[in-house]
Amino acid sequence: AGLGSGFYLEVLAPDPAQDLTGTLGALVAGLAAPSLIGWCARGRDLDAVAARLPGAGLATPGPIAMERTRPDGVHLAWSILGIGGHGFGALVPFLIDWRDSPHPSLNAPAGLSLVDFGLTVPDQGGLSHVLHAIDVQPRVTSGPPGLHAEVAGPAGRFRLETVGPVPERTFGL
Repeated sequence: AGLGSGFYLEVLAPDPAQDLTGTLGALVAGLAAPSLIGWCARGRDLDAVAARLPGAGLATPGPIAMERTRPDGVHLAWSILGIGGHGFGALVPFLIDWRDSPHPSLNAPAGLSLVDFGLTVPDQGGLSHVLHAIDVQPRVTSGPPGLHAEVAGPAGRFRLETVGPVPERTFGL
């Protein structure tokens, strides 16, 4: 669902026809309730970001190129960068560079907007170091680890948040 220019929400569900062992689908299938399980942030020049991560004590397998063709025939090509070595799990985003492809928010169902997004964590300093290293600066407050977003739509505002523990990872290391 589109959440305004440059933002979108991806709703995930496991595919019962596939083996879920060791997949993101297994994580989703194991949730007790709907939950925010991770996030991604726009990245640029992912090769350069990957090159500077070891100097910040972080790890990455390097950018991974991906592509697919939508049912309407539009070909999409993007790169993603997972970040590890930090111990904050899915509180740290993976980075995505949509390159020359249209951003998903442009074609996703409209009608919603992102009002607020933030992270809570007991150790703000450690997480802030990681986020600074990848040049991503969401609002971070003290509290039990979690992600939260407030979304506005035709029926009013609603809150999405992490239910239970933050996943160790959703993508990457």
